[in-house]
Amino acid sequence: MEKDRTKSDEKNVGRDSNPDPITGAPGSHPVATGVGAAAAGAAGAAIGSVVPGIGTAIGGAVGAVVGAVSGGLAGHAVGEAIDPTGTDDYWRENYKTRDYAKGGDYDRYRPAYQYGARLAETCDSPEFDENAARSGWESNPDKADLNFDTAKGAIRDEFNRKIQLREEQLRVNKERVSGGEVGIRKEVTTERKTMEVPVEREEVVITRRANPGTARDSAPMKDQEVRIPVSEERVNVSKETVVTGEVDISKRKVVENQTVSDDVKKENVRVEKTGNARVDDRTKNR
Repeated sequence: MEKDRTKSDEKNVGRDSNPDPITGAPGSHPVATGVGAAAAGAAGAAIGSVVPGIGTAIGGAVGAVVGAVSGGLAGHAVGEAIDPTGTDDYWRENYKTRDYAKGGDYDRYRPAYQYGARLAETCDSPEFDENAARSGWESNPDKADLNFDTAKGAIRDEFNRKIQLREEQLRVNKERVSGGEVGIRKEVTTERKTMEVPVEREEVVITRRANPGTARDSAPMKDQEVRIPVSEERVNVSKETVVTGEVDISKRKVVENQTVSDDVKKENVRVEKTGNARVDDRTKNR
């Protein structure tokens, strides 16, 4: 792939991509990188100069180079956080197509584009608010001598270049409410019980025997009565109250899952092309 790059591409890389002066990577922020390199280089030179004699010159030079490299990388990171290269890459190539910028230099409008990028990142509304943008621009330390009426076209362009995609998300909270109550009471009921109880009783047994003999009794006959008392058991029923058990009453907490659902909205990007227009659609992790 590297061999297929045209000379025109190489030329554009050197001119438009802001190559890093240290690493050669595109998207450098020369001001931030230079400031970091200068500060760290001075610190490195000071550290190297601690060695007396020849070590002062050699240590100072080596310390300055090493410090400048590390400081330049740190400055590049800071610059990237302040001025995203995506904005510079796009508008450095396309700003001339805008009516407000014809005949002007890109660096003149660069603060406005950068401000528009920051405004798009921090604004809650997808609509460009000119009054709010004006207020923020007046307090912008990077505006240089560019007044808002001149800058607002570039600010609006960069603000509208980025479309924020939003979606609704379900948020669930809980509150404790009354779930009812349980009443526990004692009540008296009546039921009939039947029991089988064995009881004893006496009865008279009469045994008759025939007299096989021929003995004669000359006594006169008369009435005779014999009384034999008999007894029996009688069942007497009474009632008594006894404890048959007890009921212990308490509360406990239980956890169960409940399913909740609702319809949520989500914003998506729809790309519509006409003719032979081509789109390079890619996803970039932030």
